[in-house]
Amino acid sequence: MVIRRYFDLKEDMKILIIFIIAGFFVGCSKTPKPVVQEVKEESNSQSAQELFVKGNAHLEAKEWEKAIAVYKTADNLEARWDLFLNRGIAEIQTGDFNAALNSFSEALTNGGEKESIVYFNLGNLYQERGLYQDAVNAYRAGLVYVTEGEIYVDMITNLGAAYVFLRQWDDANETYEFLKGKAPNDPAALHGLGMVHQMQGNFDKAIEKYNQVSTSFPKFAMSHYTKAQCLGAQKKYSEAIQAYKEYQRLFPESNYSTRVDAIIRRYEEKIK
Repeated sequence: MVIRRYFDLKEDMKILIIFIIAGFFVGCSKTPKPVVQEVKEESNSQSAQELFVKGNAHLEAKEWEKAIAVYKTADNLEARWDLFLNRGIAEIQTGDFNAALNSFSEALTNGGEKESIVYFNLGNLYQERGLYQDAVNAYRAGLVYVTEGEIYVDMITNLGAAYVFLRQWDDANETYEFLKGKAPNDPAALHGLGMVHQMQGNFDKAIEKYNQVSTSFPKFAMSHYTKAQCLGAQKKYSEAIQAYKEYQRLFPESNYSTRVDAIIRRYEEKIK
């Protein structure tokens, strides 16, 4: 499932996010450019800003507990939406859903109520917890405040995925068709349309979409993974193996390499 997430890290810092697993879908990772929000460097907020940058360094280093501690210290100096947002992001990584939800709520009530990236990360948090209707509500709220750019595309992508999980096929199709018009150079829309077919068991139609993705976006590994799933469901094991191997070739650093290797071995046994 193509669920895309990124964090609002100052100084253009980036974090690799692993997409969620749901049902028989598995995601890939993506590190889009974060949105940079300028913070006013007033004298009474300099200490909080310095702590914010320090916390972001811990976040970048995946030192989640240290990041949380620094952000909490900064929060005591100044209640700022970006501090609460990044604190919530670190809390997600520690598995503390309730703390992260509270931090995102604080972000919304401390200047972030019109910041689309807060709603975006909130929606992603709900997605990861399986609260798909709440995710839809968060994404739709965030889309009020953004009409273009990378976060806009990713928000619509994740909205479509939430509709897929909710099995609201018409809404999912409508969302991905809309996205295809808005971002013709992004594989997410076409791939999402394939996922809608796959979730409904229409494997031939799904494979057709995934082949279109592979033709138009030859470096997009996920289309080969989901195509392999469809082929496996159809018991076309040789073709599925080829698709899985192409996925591994395009995405060798995937966290799911061990899983894919096991599937390939199982399919090889079936065709002996």
